[in-house]
Amino acid sequence: MKINFKNAKIQYLLVLGSNALILILGFLTNIIVTHTMETEDYGFYKAVVNSMTTMTSLFSLGFSLTFSRVFAQNPDESKKRKIVGYAIIINLIISAAIFIVCLLLCGAFSLFSLEFPSYVVWASAFAWVLLLERFYLHKFQGENRMVAYSSISVFPKIFIGIAFLIAWLLKLQISAFIATLFYLLSAIILIVFFIIKEPPILVLEKDLTCEILDSNKAYGFQLYLGSLASVACAEILNLSVASISNLEEYALFTLGLSFASPIKQIPAVMGTISFKNNVSSNKMPTKQILVTILMTILSLVAYVFFLNYILILLIGESYLGGMFYASIMVFYYALLGLGDYFNRFIIAKGEGKSVRNSSIIVGVVLVVSAIILIPFFNVNGLIIAETLSGAVYLFNMIILYIRLTKKIGQEKQMTISDSED
Repeated sequence: MKINFKNAKIQYLLVLGSNALILILGFLTNIIVTHTMETEDYGFYKAVVNSMTTMTSLFSLGFSLTFSRVFAQNPDESKKRKIVGYAIIINLIISAAIFIVCLLLCGAFSLFSLEFPSYVVWASAFAWVLLLERFYLHKFQGENRMVAYSSISVFPKIFIGIAFLIAWLLKLQISAFIATLFYLLSAIILIVFFIIKEPPILVLEKDLTCEILDSNKAYGFQLYLGSLASVACAEILNLSVASISNLEEYALFTLGLSFASPIKQIPAVMGTISFKNNVSSNKMPTKQILVTILMTILSLVAYVFFLNYILILLIGESYLGGMFYASIMVFYYALLGLGDYFNRFIIAKGEGKSVRNSSIIVGVVLVVSAIILIPFFNVNGLIIAETLSGAVYLFNMIILYIRLTKKIGQEKQMTISDSED
């Protein structure tokens, strides 16, 4: 019997299953990490990875989001291959710009006898890896290809998990360099696979160039501007922990983030698989919304219990402090996940400016509260500020969703009235 991967229920189970696998692999890998890496090495490794993530947010210009919507609307396979070619060229140019900016900053720091963080230099040299990985992730979401979407999410976790497991079984200590190499290879292998499987067409056409740039200006760039004020600010503030404290404390903080972040996927999964349908839907099913919220709440309660009474027994002694951060940050990620669920519908409707404006509000709340709280509570102040911004983000997304569906309903009613006349 042939499985219909276009069926919504099959897609949900597929993405939910892949996220469950990512969750399991993430837990196992992080547990092994606490027994195979020194805290300072782990802190440096995570600083490299998080620097890459921050750079991608700062310099992406919204193109990946634009491509996701373009693929959702365009059935022409030849044109899709040309768009992939454009995406590769654009992302490589962005990556080169990131590296040049980093070198200029290194030079500027040296003039004042200041040390520029080496993990930022590492990250700038390989920013193209994360840029292309994110492009393919958005591409498959736009095409509603959940098997490919799941593979690009799961494979790197499997690769890294196996590498760390082998090191643990052989009782080897993993350095920051080796851990970073594992991370990069896991993404590069998959990127090369998709490029070979679906060869891009590297051509520059005036009409297609204008179409992509115009679409990005009206849609992706608007979301990008908003993300600068919210997502990028959060990533920069998280990365600042390495400077606020030290790499060892940063290791505990990022380990806590790693254990807390999977809760975000519970509500976000439904938003991901509904993205293509949202383009043409008037609203999301009420039942789906209620089930998503209930699942998130129940998962949150069970997850907090799991973190504090089960997982804590498996963590290496030098990493136990990370469980404190995880127990608090799960609430932040649950708020983000629910916000992303509504966000998927809003951006599918092309409401980039609305999301941008909302993100600016969230960013202002985050930065202002962080400035006020960090001097008094240090890293804990940052966690409180992020949780507050998460609540504001969810509230804004719900308000935008209600306004948008009301507007769509009114426009539909007017269309019906005009046709009757």
